[in-house]
Amino acid sequence: MIDADVDLTPYQLVIAPMLYMVRDGFAGRAEAFVANGGHLVTTYWTGIVNESDLCYLGGFPGPLRNLLGIWAEEIDCLNDGEFNLVQGLAGNQCGLQALIRCAISAN
Repeated sequence: MIDADVDLTPYQLVIAPMLYMVRDGFAGRAEAFVANGGHLVTTYWTGIVNESDLCYLGGFPGPLRNLLGIWAEEIDCLNDGEFNLVQGLAGNQCGLQALIRCAISAN
């Protein structure tokens, strides 16, 4: 485990699950890390607040939006039987072309 303020250059892979708080300067270090061949893996609930625990304006994951290539204005809670739809944009790097149903399953 490393602190979010540490120099990332010695690592090849950084896994940052639920990186809720993104401190000032981390996004720049993460972008440089990835640009130099490093791999950053993160999950939902990343980039929600700054070091003062204030929500980032303009959507999530805050200052990591450009690096991760994702953007969300809202967070939704799904109950059993409810679902959301995800549509990939033309030319996206994941190759998503179809409308994808995202749902919670009790199975």
